[in-house]
Amino acid sequence: MNEYGNNVNIHDPKYLTWWEASSHRKNALQYNLQWENFFQKNRNPTTAAILEHRKYLMNKQGIKTNY
Repeated sequence: MNEYGNNVNIHDPKYLTWWEASSHRKNALQYNLQWENFFQKNRNPTTAAILEHRKYLMNKQGIKTNY
C-alpha cells in the first residue's frame, strides 16, 4: 500500500508508456503539478480513479496508454 491508501505501484512496468524526450522535458513539470493537484483533491483515490486520471493526462499530451 502506498501513501494514498491504494495498491497502485507506479513503478510497475505494466504502467509504463513511452513519452518522447523533448515533449517530456517540456511538459513534465505541469504533468507532475496536475498529479499533485489530483492527490490533494482526492486523499484516498481508488485504483480506477488513479488509472483514469493517468489516461486523461496522457491523452492531453497526445500519448496513447497501453491499458
